[in-house]
Amino acid sequence: MKFQDTSIDLVKKVIGDSASSCDFIAGYFPDSITDYHRTKKYAIVSLDCDLYEPMKAGLEFFYPLMPIGGLFLLHDYSSLYWAGAKKAIDD
Repeated sequence: MKFQDTSIDLVKKVIGDSASSCDFIAGYFPDSITDYHRTKKYAIVSLDCDLYEPMKAGLEFFYPLMPIGGLFLLHDYSSLYWAGAKKAIDD
C-alpha cells in the first residue's frame, strides 16, 4: 500500500530546525481540518497531496484564507506519476 513509509516525525526530520514554526496535522485532507483551522489566516501553504481530491480540497480550503501575495507551494505539478495534482491545480 502506498504512503505507509512516512510519518510526521520523518517530515520534521527532513524540515529540520524550521519544523518548530510549522503545524503538523496527521490525517487525510480535508477530513483532518478542524474548526480551529478555519479561523486562521495562512501566508504560506505547502500542499503535497499527490492525489486529485485532497489537492483540490486543499486549494479550495486555503485560498480564501490567504492574504493578497500569499504563497502556495504546490508539489507534484510536473510529476509524470501523480497526474491528479496537476489536474486539481489546473481545475
